[in-house]
Amino acid sequence: MHYEHLLAKNRSEFWKCWNAKYKKSLNSASCINGCSNDRYIAQTFCAYYDNIYNSPPVVDDTSFGTIYEEYVKSHTSDKGASIIDINITEAAVKSLKANKAASFDSIVSEHVSHSHPALIVHL
Repeated sequence: MHYEHLLAKNRSEFWKCWNAKYKKSLNSASCINGCSNDRYIAQTFCAYYDNIYNSPPVVDDTSFGTIYEEYVKSHTSDKGASIIDINITEAAVKSLKANKAASFDSIVSEHVSHSHPALIVHL
């Protein structure tokens, strides 16, 4: 067995045996997007993903405004006061799921859920 060489502290024989049994030959891609230079492929990969996360978010202000106005109308009492109170806001913060990606503003749910309780008043 391959572990007998390890027990005998013969590391070179152990790794020869291990590699013969478990090492699989890695087939690397020789051509990506018409290029076979490893450095160029790596730079293209970095540039592509760098541009994804640095591009400004696309926001359709008209649709957001419409949705917001409808939401405010449906959550406002007859006297004009908002129905949303601290208890609803606190419940919403507690229901945030952890380990989710940040939005374009780089704020993740953990920033809000682990913040000082006074933040809820300001939300």
